[in-house]
Amino acid sequence: MLSILIPSYNFDCSLLVDALHKQAESLKISYEILVADDCSEEAFRLIMRKINSWPHCQYFEQERNVGRAIIRNTLARKAAGEWLLFLDADALMIKSDFLAVYLKETQKEEAKNIVFTGGLVYPSEEPEVGKRLRHFYGLLHEQRSEKERNSTPYRSFSSFNFFIAKQLFMHVPFDETFKAYGHEDTYLGLQLEEREIPIKHLNNPMQHDSHESDEEFLVKTRTAIRSLFEKRDLLVIGSPLLQTFNRIKKFHLVFLFALLYIFTSGILARQLSGKKPNLVLFPLYKLSYLAIFAARKGEL
Repeated sequence: MLSILIPSYNFDCSLLVDALHKQAESLKISYEILVADDCSEEAFRLIMRKINSWPHCQYFEQERNVGRAIIRNTLARKAAGEWLLFLDADALMIKSDFLAVYLKETQKEEAKNIVFTGGLVYPSEEPEVGKRLRHFYGLLHEQRSEKERNSTPYRSFSSFNFFIAKQLFMHVPFDETFKAYGHEDTYLGLQLEEREIPIKHLNNPMQHDSHESDEEFLVKTRTAIRSLFEKRDLLVIGSPLLQTFNRIKKFHLVFLFALLYIFTSGILARQLSGKKPNLVLFPLYKLSYLAIFAARKGEL
């Protein structure tokens, strides 16, 4: 049996559920689709409750926001299937054989000891001005071919679209100490590497269907950086940003980069927004924000 697991927060993923439902029905497989709402606004809950009327689909609501790690582990514990397919709510189906590609892998004897990921792509057309930063960043850093991802399998791991045997996942669940947004999947990738559990990257993408504004993406970026700093001892191996931060700290330059954020963050934010976001400046924006956050924590 296949359990398709989708955590959701302030996002209408009913189109995704409908597409998955139709594809699973056409394959005539035993399946369930579980959607866990992580305490969204009532407007989104009203839309999503209709999922409960669809065959083999269940939508349930958290009474408080528990975060991306706990919500995924909760979904896994509720799942009845021996195979788990984790998808983010802002995924969009673009392949008619999406489920079939993953199910084909289950026929191999070694499959229950492997983590499979399908990758993600972005639409070719540019979104409206004011919503382009996430799109351009994703094209540059996240939309990678199967070959590219397999060259660095653990560093390329993402929870956006992955497939795993339930028995294996219960041995390597998400670390529930990751409460705030960001990097719970980075750490899971590091844990898989440490335990020598293979990751196989497939050409089986979902399309990223986010519509967040440039400012919303910058807010999420800053939140993720704070999470990164709080978990720096666990994540430094897998984070080039932390490694760069440690170098400037070694040379006592944290205060200088903190001042840089104070005086230039507005300018950098404007350069990262608009018609053509200047992504060359994004690493500087992130490093300077990490520096000021660390300085406020007394890490100079």
